[in-house]
Amino acid sequence: MYQNLLFEIGVEELPPGFINPALKQLREKAERLFGKYRLYVGSYRVEGTPRRLILCVQNLVSRQADLVREHRGPAKRIAFDKNGNPTKAAIGFARGKGKTVHDLIVKQTPKGKYIAVVQKESGKPTEELLPELLKKLLQSLTFPKTMRWGRHEIRFARPISWLLALFGEEPVTFQIDRIESGRVTYGHRWISPGPFAVKNADHYFEIMEQAGVCYDMAQRKQRTLSEMRDAAQKHDMELVENPALLDTVSNIVEIPHAVVGCFHTDFLELPDEMIITAIERHQKCFALRLPDGRLAPKFIQVSNSDPKNDDNVRVGSERVIAARLADARFFYLEDCKTPLSEKTLLLKNVIFQKDLGSIYEKVERMKSICKKLSESLSLSPEEKANSLRAAHLAKADLVSNMIGEKEFAKLQGFMGWKYAEMDGEHPAVAQAIFEHYMPRYANDQLPETIEGAVTSLADKFDTITGCFGVGITPTGSQDPYALRRAALGIVRIILDREFDLSLQSILDHALERLQGKLKQSADETLKNIEGFFRRRLDSILREEGFDYDITDAALTISFDNFIDTRKRAKAIQNMRRHPDFDSIATANKRVTNILKKTGVSSKLYQKVDPNKFDQEEEKALYRAYQEKRSIVEQHIDERAYDRALGLLVELRQPIDNFFDHVFVMVEDQGVRNNRLALMREIKRTFDRIADFSRIVVSAE
Repeated sequence: MYQNLLFEIGVEELPPGFINPALKQLREKAERLFGKYRLYVGSYRVEGTPRRLILCVQNLVSRQADLVREHRGPAKRIAFDKNGNPTKAAIGFARGKGKTVHDLIVKQTPKGKYIAVVQKESGKPTEELLPELLKKLLQSLTFPKTMRWGRHEIRFARPISWLLALFGEEPVTFQIDRIESGRVTYGHRWISPGPFAVKNADHYFEIMEQAGVCYDMAQRKQRTLSEMRDAAQKHDMELVENPALLDTVSNIVEIPHAVVGCFHTDFLELPDEMIITAIERHQKCFALRLPDGRLAPKFIQVSNSDPKNDDNVRVGSERVIAARLADARFFYLEDCKTPLSEKTLLLKNVIFQKDLGSIYEKVERMKSICKKLSESLSLSPEEKANSLRAAHLAKADLVSNMIGEKEFAKLQGFMGWKYAEMDGEHPAVAQAIFEHYMPRYANDQLPETIEGAVTSLADKFDTITGCFGVGITPTGSQDPYALRRAALGIVRIILDREFDLSLQSILDHALERLQGKLKQSADETLKNIEGFFRRRLDSILREEGFDYDITDAALTISFDNFIDTRKRAKAIQNMRRHPDFDSIATANKRVTNILKKTGVSSKLYQKVDPNKFDQEEEKALYRAYQEKRSIVEQHIDERAYDRALGLLVELRQPIDNFFDHVFVMVEDQGVRNNRLALMREIKRTFDRIADFSRIVVSAE
């Protein structure tokens, strides 16, 4: 027999960011607990609003499954004597399992015959297990922050107001710290508060719909968006959509209701982004645009209140937004009184990191790295000058009133862009100030200008080398300076723009600028940073579709030049479809293994002497290799790796013949070393593209 289980945790309003992770935990931990209790389930359903976390277990069995365990004991020859009588070993084993020797059985195993006992534990009725199970489930939920309230000892994200638990139509009764479960729930706080007595799971969801609770998260989100779009359309305007904010406001309300408010048109003199930030960040509202694209002096508030209270909601939001916009205008006008270039000097008083000095020092290092990058990339004099100027001004807005007061910190970079434009800076300089923070997160857009890309690289290279140099490295989930994001940003920018750069050269230059601040040697720091970048490059190449063993093979040889590394990986990926590719990879593995077993450094091997060849197969391999070597080396020098591999794959047959008929490790040391030298030379050419011994072939 199967019945549905309904479990609802009623709480004071949860922070919107807590709800989705809590529901994910609720499902995962329920699955583990029901499995541990041997209670079989048809399916799980989790829903949630700010006031409730809901678990509906559909088709839950009415009885726990029986448990049958087989315990193996000593070998039969030890458990019984020659006459078949049980020994002390058998008697003791049986007693330890609560059995007698008559319960012992003999099991045939690969290691011989052993005695065993079978223990059976009958399952209990589900309703007997649920109180303990649900109590454990609730107590297992974790949150970024928890609290205790009143006389309660339990800690939770917010105070628990009620617990609803029904198995079929019968309540599951248990108590957690003076909070007792039952069949009572509550509706929307203002529209239809309740209480309501619930018969079963189906009845519960009917009550929720009637009581003004949109419990389905996806449906609530879609309804929120539709409400706002409809409200905007009624005013002949277009909603400025923000997916992240939509997720937030959908988890602030139990049923969405759009309320349109307005602000004074004088504020429209401010940059659009400032107005939108004030509306979105400080009041969780959405901005509106006119049909011609201009920002409208209106906004939309998503309310959780009774529609009768729309006027109060509107007036309250208008008052708050007007105050925020007034602050923004004051900060903006104050900032405009002094040019951005004067603010740069104030960065001397702002610490970037205690061991790395002020942000002004960081700016000076950025300028030096920008100069190095400009020279490495052969930028035009104008591009170089613009990049250096952008680096000089990049952090100046951090000491502006707008950013420094923390009210609009989200606009750092953007405000620098606007202030630079007002000061008459070159448009590329102004835009680069904004772009140097890009990419700010995964899948964020990359800088559009060459100056923005160079300034962004300089900023990120300085941050990474500085942090690694003073011992600040990412550990687990801890990455306070966002070094992983910075490294990924560097890799993405370089690959996107196909910058022909040497990683080591740039890192060496950045580390030189940190002399006197490093807490470990520059060589050790460089090694750690290079390993850090290798992992980031490997990750991005795999995201681009390269096989894991191919990226490993290409990176093992070199990853100093990201563009070169990707070209080599692409050539190998393309060549993988060639029918002789696996044979070449296998031969490389064999060569690598033989050379390793010799225990002699490759630098000490003698050069190949054709006069010492005494078998036709080794002569043929040497001739074939010599015929292709110069053109292959030329293709590699030109980074035409597809053509180079196309020629090297043609060596498959002579290589196979060599290994089929030539014994390398002969007793004659001269002959042996000559054959090893041939193998080493061929491998060295392959190794200019990748370490093919790391390629996984189909036979493996």
